[in-house]
Amino acid sequence: MKIWTTLLLLILWSSLSAQTNITISGKIVDKSNGRPIRGATIMLKGNNVSTSSDLTGNFTLVPTARGQDTILIRDVQYVPVSRPILLGNAQYISVELLPKSNTLEEVKINTGYQRIDRRASTGSVATISEREIQYNTSGNLLDRIDGLISGAYTDRTGYNFNGAAQQPNLTIRGQSSLIGQTFPLIVVDNFPFEGTLENINPQDIETVTVLKDAAAASIWGVRAGNGVLVITTKKGKLNQPLFVDVSSSLMVSRKPDLFSRQTASSSDFIDMERFLFEKGFYGTQINDSKKPVITPVVKLLIQQQKQEISEKELEERLGVLRGIDVRNDFLNFVYRNAIESSSSIGLRGGGDKVSYSFSLGYNKNTYSMPTNGQDRITARFSQTYRPVSKLTLSTDLSFSRITGTMYNTSNMVGYGHIKVNNKELYPYAQLKNSDGVNDILYTDYDRTFIDQNQGLVSRNWNFVPLDELERTGSRSENQQIVAGLDLGYDLAKGLRFTLQSQLNRALTESSSLLEENSYYTRNLYNRFTAINGGKTTYGIPDGGIQDRSNAKLWGYSLRTQLDIDRQLGRGHRLQGIAGAEVREINNSNSSYRTYGVQADRNTFSPVDFANTYPLFPAIGGKGYIPNGLGTGRTANRYVSIYSTVNYSFADRYFLSASARSDASNIFGVDTRNKWSPLWSLGGGWEISGEPFYHSDAVNYLKIRSSFGYSGNVDASIPAELVLQQANYLDFYSNQPFTNILSLQNPGLRWERVQTFNAGIEWKMWNKRLDFTFDYYRKKSLDLIGFALVDPTLGTSSVTMNSAELKGQGLDLTVSTAISSRNWSWNGVLRTGYNRTTLEKYHGRILAVTNQAMYAGYFVGKDRNMLTSFRWDGLTADQGAPRGFENGEPSINYQNIIRNTDLDDLVYHGSSVPRLTASYRNRIGYRNLEFAFTVLGQFVYFFRKNSINYSSFFSNWSGHSDISIRWKKTGDELHTDVPAMYYPLNTDRETFYSLSEVLVRRGDHIRLQDIRLSYRFSNIARQRIRSLELFLMGTNMGLIWTANKEGIDPVSNGAIAPPLTLTGGFKIGF
Repeated sequence: MKIWTTLLLLILWSSLSAQTNITISGKIVDKSNGRPIRGATIMLKGNNVSTSSDLTGNFTLVPTARGQDTILIRDVQYVPVSRPILLGNAQYISVELLPKSNTLEEVKINTGYQRIDRRASTGSVATISEREIQYNTSGNLLDRIDGLISGAYTDRTGYNFNGAAQQPNLTIRGQSSLIGQTFPLIVVDNFPFEGTLENINPQDIETVTVLKDAAAASIWGVRAGNGVLVITTKKGKLNQPLFVDVSSSLMVSRKPDLFSRQTASSSDFIDMERFLFEKGFYGTQINDSKKPVITPVVKLLIQQQKQEISEKELEERLGVLRGIDVRNDFLNFVYRNAIESSSSIGLRGGGDKVSYSFSLGYNKNTYSMPTNGQDRITARFSQTYRPVSKLTLSTDLSFSRITGTMYNTSNMVGYGHIKVNNKELYPYAQLKNSDGVNDILYTDYDRTFIDQNQGLVSRNWNFVPLDELERTGSRSENQQIVAGLDLGYDLAKGLRFTLQSQLNRALTESSSLLEENSYYTRNLYNRFTAINGGKTTYGIPDGGIQDRSNAKLWGYSLRTQLDIDRQLGRGHRLQGIAGAEVREINNSNSSYRTYGVQADRNTFSPVDFANTYPLFPAIGGKGYIPNGLGTGRTANRYVSIYSTVNYSFADRYFLSASARSDASNIFGVDTRNKWSPLWSLGGGWEISGEPFYHSDAVNYLKIRSSFGYSGNVDASIPAELVLQQANYLDFYSNQPFTNILSLQNPGLRWERVQTFNAGIEWKMWNKRLDFTFDYYRKKSLDLIGFALVDPTLGTSSVTMNSAELKGQGLDLTVSTAISSRNWSWNGVLRTGYNRTTLEKYHGRILAVTNQAMYAGYFVGKDRNMLTSFRWDGLTADQGAPRGFENGEPSINYQNIIRNTDLDDLVYHGSSVPRLTASYRNRIGYRNLEFAFTVLGQFVYFFRKNSINYSSFFSNWSGHSDISIRWKKTGDELHTDVPAMYYPLNTDRETFYSLSEVLVRRGDHIRLQDIRLSYRFSNIARQRIRSLELFLMGTNMGLIWTANKEGIDPVSNGAIAPPLTLTGGFKIGF
């Protein structure tokens, strides 16, 4: 009986298991090319279970019940599919989704004014998808799109290892302005963005559209000459289920590599001091009654000269100092690993009449420098309400707050900030002594001066860097609120009226407190201590010093527009807009300083800034108490009218035209200069749509071309007379005075950029290979530059329309997408070539000078031309650099510099890469993906840093090249570094610093990042739509450089961005 009972239970258990363990698996692919579709949502409506497809398009669903059901497959870029399904045994299904671009609902390009069909576009446009934007986790959008725009160059030569990273400069298709801004116009949700990109949370961004040529960008008029980045944030859609996306990441960066800076070693620095001491260089300094700082080495040399110590003892002590490197102390006691944490949550959804989205983001940065950090909070809300079918009302509201803590630059103790006699810190200094006690550094006055005078002042005059870390701090806060309201009404079929408005308000406040016991405050207090007849007076009151500043921005935009989209007979389609807008941007700023601050009581003491005070007797003289006063205000107003027309016939012939006229109050009084009419024309032909076209290899083929004008504007260059009232009295006359900042220029007008573009797009082998190629020519007219004027006018130069640039180049994007059941491979190569030359320049270039050679203002040459003096090696007897004078070898440096004709210089080429390239590769196996990004910059030159004895002797700015300098006859055969010598010849230093021997090819390839991610599937029971874990490394290092020394041309011997490791997750519900 027990056996039969057991068998019956086993049969029942098997039956129940069979009913519950039903699995539906399958694969989702693109019907047009067979590519797997990642992230598509698969739902069983009756069972109310869902999942998403993995990297290879595969999915698995586990329903909760058998029977008839409906399976729904949807993705935002594809036409949804719904089909009945009978849930019984396990089954495998394959689903092909049709791209919306192949249906009546075309993929759209957002220009900021309208959305047009991508196929109908005649301009050069690139779109960066949400997937590419979310590849990187940086809180800065520019880091995320670096390398994703063909023809773009990101300049990262300035790395700030003590605080927030310097915002890199982005240039698209070369330089279009001479002294104005080269950064493209930033548009966020249809309006120009007045603020920094730090205020935007990259997690909120759905797409970035890059408008490059006139047909695409000229609709933005005088602000589009540098290209346009149109940022579209995530929005909800009508009848969309609630989507919740959560992401979090942690990024850790190593301490700055201080040893990567090519500076003179302690041993070389000591050798320099011994050399100068023997030459009598320090005589004046030693005998100076104000007692400037004498370094420990020079003091030892003085002692040995006076026979207070022996030669042996001198060498022993110098040997100890040679083994010290202050960079070790900075790394051990000052710097730390930098950490950036980021979290974000976003919600999107919609019903029949209302769609909505909300996001909240938080970023926290702790920089390598202690107490330096930054927090960012962002919030964004948008809603669209459609009460009736013809009317829509949309509201957008965004908020950002960035708070930062930084050291006051007046009391900075980071590497490179501590100055001794306003010179660099000597390399054998110590922050802690051998007993582990924080050491004193003498930076403004020598120890003997302080020992003699400490009793006469009331404040300790010693500077202990490590004690200063907690004695000074600067706090800043930036808040920005942007509110938008859009009203749209369908007047008739294909005819729509819109009224759009936006308000923008931003406030930046900073406060820096130098505590009473900080070195800066103590030193200033002692300096303004006067002793007269035994009576002591103090110009600085007791307490701390506080600097405050604020900057305000207030602006509005109002736009009214009529949109048309009509079918005109068979095969004819007309799309167009016509509108007008007004904008106003007001900026104001102020700064001031208070003394005698008692932070706990919130009080301060007044100070007389108008009159001079006597300084400490041992210093002598009089001086003004620093006041920090400053104010400014600008109001820029713009009025614009515009129109665009897009016409298509038979869905394969395309024409476009645009016209716009802008006016502004920032230009000359001549009305003709206030208005700037700009226009464009374009055409396209989809050859693959012709009945005669048949090709199994090339499935899609389109050509297009455009021509037109856009413009540039620099609101910082005024057309009116600008005066600056000094906030102190003239030192000699004791009277108020005014500086002339800019002369009146009634003829100042807009800069114009003329662009011709021709492009071709083709896709091969079921779109597994995708090519986009563009050739363009640009001519920048009426560029604003400097022109010399009569100095008796109160200034030596004036800004005026005085130059022209000409540029041409190529853009190429090649993408691949190959997949099998379990494997996928996607790669995108983006390259761009640009050469920009200076065609006209009315500013005068005076022969050969440092300014002329660094500015690159050579007509007929590259705008950023790198030039040098010809080089003929070192002399055998002195190790002196040798150049050419009138074609003959010479060491007469004054004549070489003064008499060298511009035509006799060496023109190496551009100092900015003409050719840029990036390649991002993704390899997926099931749910696992490995990716990396390689960046390359080619066809350019840079001047490597080297020793400059003038800077070395006077500023202690040494270079490691001093270790390979010429020392004896024969060294000239294997080194180009001149001998150390004294007295100095500044012309010799200028010649060597600007000679061709220091120029190197800048071509290089770097591994920018690597990324490993895993996307979980089969998690529908937990109501999780998607889950991804990832690890990432950035700033991985150089792969190849053209220069033999292995110098990174971007950092050029300075401190480079460190290796950064990131881990995080993204989860969708």
